[in-house]
Amino acid sequence: MRELELPDVQDVMLEYRKIKLLYRSALKEIGTKLEILNDEFKLVHQYNPIEHIESRLKTDESITRKLIRKGKEITVENIQKYIDDIAGVRVILFFLHQTFYRIVDMISSQDDIEVLKTKDYMLNPKVNGYRSYHLIVRVPIFLSDRVVPTKVEIQIRTVAMDFLGISGA
Repeated sequence: MRELELPDVQDVMLEYRKIKLLYRSALKEIGTKLEILNDEFKLVHQYNPIEHIESRLKTDESITRKLIRKGKEITVENIQKYIDDIAGVRVILFFLHQTFYRIVDMISSQDDIEVLKTKDYMLNPKVNGYRSYHLIVRVPIFLSDRVVPTKVEIQIRTVAMDFLGISGA
């Protein structure tokens, strides 16, 4: 009888640490871009539309649960392929007015950001009242020997929506 060949756990963990580095780097990249847009907006329009920016990496447990829920094997490849929100950035705006979609356009129009998906819960709120705008983008991460396009979820909402704490899940 043939023995089942399992991957070397150390190799798998090294690969997993490498992708976590990519997602942490993607958070920094998107965060810097947003801060620059906010600074420019303040200079040109004399006010900051962004109240604050939060970022997070999805926990290992949450990643595992999501893959199981999707019926996928727990592998590093499947993590990258099937989970869009490992790296997440929440942009909290002061007000809803025209600045809201302007921020979306400013992010989307950057040459090195590829928009993969959008969900507009502003125009089409969820039944529970959740209102936000979600973008799944891919941003290049420059490593020493290659460039790795990496996905980030960006959620844009107002202070009032954030304060209510209504979940988009």
